[in-house]
Amino acid sequence: MIIALSGTAVQAKAPYERQNNTFPIAGDRELTVADRILVEANKADFKWKSYLLKLAYCESRFDEYATNMNGGHSLDRGVFQWNKKYHPEISDECAFSVECSTKKTMEAINAGKQSMWMCDKLISS
Repeated sequence: MIIALSGTAVQAKAPYERQNNTFPIAGDRELTVADRILVEANKADFKWKSYLLKLAYCESRFDEYATNMNGGHSLDRGVFQWNKKYHPEISDECAFSVECSTKKTMEAINAGKQSMWMCDKLISS
């Protein structure tokens, strides 16, 4: 959009320009974990954004550093609580990264594996 000010045309800048037009943000506020999940979902054109947010909230309350010892047998890690024993392919670095764990979660959901999360039953009903 072009805006004319005193006869001079200037390019109007969207507040989300810094994010490659993937998610609108207001001013300089820091993105929340939910915002960061949506950025990744929008980049991937993921169709179940609402489910993804409900899953992250149910699993970790949007805590990217959440851990749970899962009955003392194995460790669940990060915003989507990737289990270290059952998902050794998900490194700690990825599990505790909102961006990486969101990508891996979307891949699993797209492959029809959403039932591996305990919260799937809670948020799907």
